Amino acid sequence: MNYKTSAISYKLLLTIGSSIALYCGLLLWDGKVARSQEKAIFITPSDGFVKHSRNLSPTSETLAQHPEADRLWYEGLQLWGQGMLEDGWEQGLQWVQVWSPRTVEVFKQAIEKWEAARQLYHAAGMLAKEAETLYMIGVVYENLGEAQQALNYYHQVRSLRQETGDRVGEGIALTIIGRVYNRLEEKQQALNYYNQALVLYRETGDLSGEALSLGNLGRVYSSLGEKPKALDYLNQALMLQRELGDPTGKALIFKDIFAIYSELGEKPDRGDLNEALVAIDELLTIIEDVRTQIGDANLRTSYFTSVQHHYQFKIDVLMLLHQQQPDKGYNTTALETNERARARTLLELLNEADT
Repeated sequence: MNYKTSAISYKLLLTIGSSIALYCGLLLWDGKVARSQEKAIFITPSDGFVKHSRNLSPTSETLAQHPEADRLWYEGLQLWGQGMLEDGWEQGLQWVQVWSPRTVEVFKQAIEKWEAARQLYHAAGMLAKEAETLYMIGVVYENLGEAQQALNYYHQVRSLRQETGDRVGEGIALTIIGRVYNRLEEKQQALNYYNQALVLYRETGDLSGEALSLGNLGRVYSSLGEKPKALDYLNQALMLQRELGDPTGKALIFKDIFAIYSELGEKPDRGDLNEALVAIDELLTIIEDVRTQIGDANLRTSYFTSVQHHYQFKIDVLMLLHQQQPDKGYNTTALETNERARARTLLELLNEADT
């Protein structure tokens, strides 16, 4: 599984993916064996598309470096996933939810595991792993709605990335901080951190990070009602996604651009619609591939539900094409896409009930 065929790229997982998508991504990471509900999942090593960002969960290599800390790290990951799934897998589709007292307690246990791992990494001078652990603690606080606590941990991540000279990692941390401020409706703060991330990505020549930052800026400006400025940023992001050949990023950018067109009462041109359809088809193929690699039925259902909006986007694109070319059968394809997605969801639910 390489950069162009990963369902959700590393940066997207960390910065805009849902909690359940992030959890699945951490389980299904390159070159490692992950366990969910006692079932092993083997993933083929990638061509190194995360080489600048570090791996987030323990591998045989990191276990050799600090087995006790890595064991605690993975136990924290299991507890976090257990909490989301016990409380109802649909809860993991958003970053912040109202959780049951039992799940809150499980989340706190995950934080304790990660804090213990962090201390061991710190004592061993393993600052990159310490930063990754601080990030996960921040994620759980964000899940719990404690945004300021989450920001405190994310700022520590940024400081450690600066200390280790990991400028791409610092860019990711800035993006994550911007994401939190955006969700808090503090738009100017979000713009500030997204712009800082953009500068870092450009200085390091990280095109995927640059595209991500441009897309983030475009979404914030759109939410502020500055549609022309938003389209300018989104179109810059689209140009980079075309250069990268990343169907995930391209599909997401097209979705944002088309949404603005809809608000302005405009229609996308046929060329963009056809390009978007190819991108979303590639993305859905990848999603299906990832789904089949998730061994646990409950988690597989959670993952598939978290990506349903991509199927809806394909349907929307097909219907826009149908409006322009009503004799091409796009409406029939849209109906078939809808039925397949619904049937897949029903099948997953039935399989889950049988296990």
